[in-house]
Amino acid sequence: MNYLTTIGVLFLMLTTGTIIGWRVAELLPWKLRAEGKLFLSPLLGLAVLLHVIIPLGWLGHGYRQPVCVLIVAVLVLAALWGQRNRTGLLKNILLIAGFSVVATAGLLYPVWWYGALSLYNDAFTYLVHGQWLQTHGFAEQVIPSGSYPATSQVFIYQVIGARMGASFLFGFVQALVGAPWSYQVYPAMMAIPVVMCGLAVAGTAYSVSRRLLLSLLCGAAIGLTLNGFAFGAANGFMPQTWGLAFLIGSLVLTGAFLRHFPGATTRFRHWVPVALLLAATIHCYSEILPFLAATIGLSFLIAALIQRRHFGRLCWLAGGVGVLCFLMVNLEWLRNIRAIRLSAA
Repeated sequence: MNYLTTIGVLFLMLTTGTIIGWRVAELLPWKLRAEGKLFLSPLLGLAVLLHVIIPLGWLGHGYRQPVCVLIVAVLVLAALWGQRNRTGLLKNILLIAGFSVVATAGLLYPVWWYGALSLYNDAFTYLVHGQWLQTHGFAEQVIPSGSYPATSQVFIYQVIGARMGASFLFGFVQALVGAPWSYQVYPAMMAIPVVMCGLAVAGTAYSVSRRLLLSLLCGAAIGLTLNGFAFGAANGFMPQTWGLAFLIGSLVLTGAFLRHFPGATTRFRHWVPVALLLAATIHCYSEILPFLAATIGLSFLIAALIQRRHFGRLCWLAGGVGVLCFLMVNLEWLRNIRAIRLSAA
């Protein structure tokens, strides 16, 4: 395990997400577009990538490097096609790269100093998932064996319907960079959501202070201070860490949209990025769905009480976001319901 290699994988995925996310951010209303590109583009881009690779993880025979490279190349080239402000995009990528080094310093310090990371936690489960997905599709039924105890981690997730979104991303990134062992890309996989969450928090701070450096420092504090998110990232809670990163991005966008409603956020296409992030949250951390639905529902209800004249429009937008989210999660709903019932029990 090498720090420079880890940073290289981190930069690769954040750059890919930023390029794709810049194009997705074009859907945002013009009042929020610049800030959305600056702070939320990695979240939006990797949410798109997640939705593309899930069917391949289910139905394929494992993630193959040529296929993974092709998927990334097609998405990146499609995002760059017709992109006029490439200088602004490059500046954004460089800013995110510098921010990521600072924000992940605490998490990746053991990798830099010792060339290793403690995996005596939940990481074992997701290391097994990443390795399994190199040569198997998740739909391929595992036969439990006492001779190969690691396969029990795949079998359990197949049976109980537990979330697999982050594991699919894990397997995809491992195949993309050609790593023979999932252990080699695990630190980067835990660092990526820390950076994305920090940027989302920085975006919230910037909307209040309008001071970029101060806002970035506030965002970097997510990975540098003692808090639940940093604890989860350091202790192998991969699905929760990825899910919470997407969740925070969706809540930040929802709050910004409702704050500007009905001025610049009345078109349904403006809300497509919100549905994209909500669906990514459910793919990665399905157990949080009841709390997520209650939070979003309460936000829309309060907005409807304040904006009584636009009650119908808000209901239409909320319903549209729900339907779009439902379609993007698709058949995973069956597994998600099973996982939520098991967690509630």
